[in-house]
Formats: sequence, structure tokens, C-alpha cells
Amino acid sequence: MTFRFLILLLVIASLGSSTFFYFQTRALEKSAHASKALCELKASQLGKNYQTKIDELLADVPQQRVIRKTITKKLERPPLEEMVSYGHQVRAISNKYEFLLKTAQIEASDKKRLGRLLLEREKLAQQVNNASTSQPAPEKMQEQLASIEQRIENLLTDPIDYSRYEYLKERNL
Repeated sequence: MTFRFLILLLVIASLGSSTFFYFQTRALEKSAHASKALCELKASQLGKNYQTKIDELLADVPQQRVIRKTITKKLERPPLEEMVSYGHQVRAISNKYEFLLKTAQIEASDKKRLGRLLLEREKLAQQVNNASTSQPAPEKMQEQLASIEQRIENLLTDPIDYSRYEYLKERNL
């Protein structure tokens, strides 16, 4: 009798726990779908706001059509997966150079420009590395990389900041 009671109790406990985990999983799935929908909504709103600001800026320009076509071509949005990976890449680069950006002896506006240059440099360096593994990197890409590194060097006038940059740029993300 006790053995049957224990088995019955075990069956009831396993059914209860499986039901609990089933509903927890369903709640997480619903939450994930709601978060995805919210992210897509926010991304579309940001795109619309961005386009509105560009339209406002271009309203006074006489060569509006030419500039609008050029800017619109540059604004074509990549798929959501690429935007997420781009966000992760930006975060990784920010983490890599976080100490340099916080301690650099430059003004706040120059720190923002330095952050953008570091992002451009990392993306271009990654392209050069990927190109050099399969074939020699195009000279144009290497010239752009040298130009960006020169602008970074011009921003980092303090030798200690520049030596930190030299050390960090060789490290992987």
C-alpha cells in the first residue's frame, strides 16, 4: 500500500512539475514574441524619424533631388539579423576601447568622434583581414585604414593615450 501511494505521489508530482514548466515555457515564448514585435515597431519608428529629419534638412537645399537620392541609397536598411549583429559588434568594440575612451585626455566631442573612428577602423581592419586570408587586400582598403589611423593619431595627442590605442588595436574583439 505504501509503495503504491509513493508511486501515485511521484506521478502526481511529475505531472504537476511538467504542467508548471509547460506554462512557464509558453509565458517565455509569448514574452519573446512581444519583445520582438516591440523591437520591430521601435526600429520602424526610428527609421521614420530619421527619414523625417533628413527630409527637413534637405528642404532648403537647391539640389535636393540629387542629394536625396544619394542619401536614400545610403539609408537602405539591412535585415534585422544584420542590425543585431552590427549592434553586437558596436558593443564589442565599445567594450574593447572602453578604458581608452574614458581616460583619453581629449574633449567630449572629440571622444565621440574618436569612438566613431575606432568603430570604422575595426570594421575596415576586419574586412582587410578577411580579404587578406583569401587574397591580398585591395590597396584602397589599406589606404582608407591608414587614413583612419592617421586621424586617430591626430586626435590622440597625448603619448600615453596613443600607446594605449596601439596596444588595444592589436587585441581581438
